[in-house]
Amino acid sequence: MASNAIELPSGSVPLERTAQADRSFHRLAFLATLLAVVSAMAATCCTIRLASIGHPVGFPAPSPAGVCALALVAIGLAALVSHALSRPLYGLVTRLERSQSDGSWTADFPEDSATREVNLLAAAINRAANAVTHSNERLDQAVLDFVDTMAQALDARDPCTAGHSQRVSEYATAIAVTMGMAPSEIETIREGARLHDIGKIGISDSLLRKPASLTAQEYETIKAHAQIGRRFLERMAAFERYLPFAELHHEDFDGHGYPHGLKGDQVPLAVRIVRVADVFDALTTDRSYRQAVSPDRAFEMISAHAGTKFDPAVVRALRTTMGAAAPVCEAAPQAIGCVPQV
Repeated sequence: MASNAIELPSGSVPLERTAQADRSFHRLAFLATLLAVVSAMAATCCTIRLASIGHPVGFPAPSPAGVCALALVAIGLAALVSHALSRPLYGLVTRLERSQSDGSWTADFPEDSATREVNLLAAAINRAANAVTHSNERLDQAVLDFVDTMAQALDARDPCTAGHSQRVSEYATAIAVTMGMAPSEIETIREGARLHDIGKIGISDSLLRKPASLTAQEYETIKAHAQIGRRFLERMAAFERYLPFAELHHEDFDGHGYPHGLKGDQVPLAVRIVRVADVFDALTTDRSYRQAVSPDRAFEMISAHAGTKFDPAVVRALRTTMGAAAPVCEAAPQAIGCVPQV
């Protein structure tokens, strides 16, 4: 059985497909209206002709000019009707295509066209858009709740790191605000920072709480938490934007970090911010292998590694955010001391 659907080329861009669909619908509407008008006129002529049978004066034969006039009237009526039918629908489809290309679907489809059916369709689309928006909001809240649960479960494994993920999130968010990042980026940093150490769920407590220095083999095991975190989060599509935080928060600005040895801008700015916030919190809290240092001392130690371990711009933003007075050095770790891996 033949299909009446309009075939659209798969390789066309959205607006080209919309324009082709509109032209096809316009032609169909024109032909259908023209056929209806011609049929109505023919039926009228036949009725008048039949009514004249038997009368003294016969029904006059139509002149060529009259036939042309009737044809022009039919074509004009068909064009007007097809235009009135197709234009509101074209506007609706164009709005849908724009929503698809923007990646957003909002309930703002106009419901004031001259065609009642198009208005009903627009109203139905608006109701669907509202339902999708509400569903997405509930899903986003569920994701955030899950982030909270995971961060709390991670921090609860060791009294020394209790609240670490939340504090890193707060520090990183403050730095991002100082650097003038967009609200959407700040929100991603806020949540991504809380998940940066999620891979440590796969590391044994004996290593995480070891009071002495780690052996080379133990350190390699600890380092695996970056890729464990990525593998854990990538199973859920909702956490895709947080993957760099889990995997790359130990990459150094000079390319000597892990797991990939990325350098400079190869690491997203958001992750470079979390890197600094992570170390700052680690230095200012007690750990099983050392005691906390003061915020000023922590900033001095981080500043000494600006340009090697840390992005200098992020270190300067930390100084502004924390109100530290120490200058930002451009890589002189031997002058102040080592920054521990955390």
